[in-house]
Amino acid sequence: MLSLGLAAALPAAASADAPTWAEFDPAGLPQPVEVHPATGEQKMIMVAIPGGGWSAGTNTLLELYGYMDWWTKLAQSKGISIHVITHRQGGFSGAVPLEIADLGDALGTIRQQNPNVPICVYGLSSGGHLAAMLQILRPDITTCVVSDGGPLDMDAFFQDSSELRGITLGDFFQGQTAQTQVRDWFNTPEHPDNVSRLSPSTQTGRIGDLFAIEAGRNPDNSAADRSVGDRQGELIRQRIPARTTVRYVHAARDGQESLPTAHNLYSSFLDGSPGGAEATEARQIYGEAADWMLKQAAKWTAAQNPAPAAPATPPPGAAGLPTVVKAQKVAVALRASNVRPDSRGRVKLRLRCTGATTSCKGKVKATISGLPSRSVSYSITPRRSTFATVRVTLTARQLAVLARRTSVVARVQMTAASPQRTSVRSTANVRIRRTAALARKNAAAKAAAAKRASR
Repeated sequence: MLSLGLAAALPAAASADAPTWAEFDPAGLPQPVEVHPATGEQKMIMVAIPGGGWSAGTNTLLELYGYMDWWTKLAQSKGISIHVITHRQGGFSGAVPLEIADLGDALGTIRQQNPNVPICVYGLSSGGHLAAMLQILRPDITTCVVSDGGPLDMDAFFQDSSELRGITLGDFFQGQTAQTQVRDWFNTPEHPDNVSRLSPSTQTGRIGDLFAIEAGRNPDNSAADRSVGDRQGELIRQRIPARTTVRYVHAARDGQESLPTAHNLYSSFLDGSPGGAEATEARQIYGEAADWMLKQAAKWTAAQNPAPAAPATPPPGAAGLPTVVKAQKVAVALRASNVRPDSRGRVKLRLRCTGATTSCKGKVKATISGLPSRSVSYSITPRRSTFATVRVTLTARQLAVLARRTSVVARVQMTAASPQRTSVRSTANVRIRRTAALARKNAAAKAAAAKRASR
């Protein structure tokens, strides 16, 4: 069984045909954009792509990570406008190519609305991977890319991510299942090797200038970022040293002011590690990233024989993406991929709610094979934690479905609301595994049915 699990984790062979934008263009769907104008004269546009593990593209940067508010204001003060673009929610087979299509389509519209303004792409976590792929696929639009804790080498990502691999032997098979699921989000029947094709590390001959921000090692030399390993930027720099800049933000000591990087923030909730980063170091590095983008923008402008500056924001009624004021809404996501029901038929789901003011309240229910459970209410107080554990009781009919299989995929539906924020709905998949007790119950039921049939 271990051999099978390891085989499932091996990377796919590199594809002979490199991806091009023409492959994704027809599938793009229009997506909204949030514009945060530069303070004073606009020097460039930073197109910002949220994170969310390729499955939560509707979470905005400012709602998901509080430190992004500081980063946005810094960029604005330097003459950088931020256009936050989203993509359809993923978490299903072949989702990543569709996400790339959405983002590339939005990027094209931003270029049409701002023809004479240099554009850099910034991505957070999985958004860092998508940002790098956009810079590869749409070099006619983007002049540089900043990856903040993003997977840039997918083979190394699957090797290093303890969230996917499991950090104990007991988590091993769950981790292999998680790897298989994430790989499935990349691959399609036409391109079953998309994990390799859509890895920036296999396209380094086409990628432009790159700035990578990574979480540095902890003082004991352990990984500070359990989601995306700290060698991601280094692996790219080894391939294209002249075009890659890597900066490491290190974990803070207890009691120090903290300005977290992409994954340190929630790692502190998951494993009790220090998390965060020394505020002075982080501010310096994010400031370097902003100045680096401005240098790339200046080179682009000089090469274009500078034309009149474009307006700071798209004109009213412009075709393409709708421009909206920054949405004040909460975001809710599921932090579980494999669960088992307890003796009372309940499954324990861990939620995260961000962007809430004084409280975050909502309901959760799970649907299996079209059979819904009852909704369960939850409440989170943000000043204490952004997480909540909800126990959803499966119905007898749902348990009967599970008893006949080793596992089922349930569709979890969540709502979230907070005072002075817009309410949201979200869905995610979770795999529910059959327990030994359910297996015995199913075997007994089969034996009873067979006995009745023989009479």
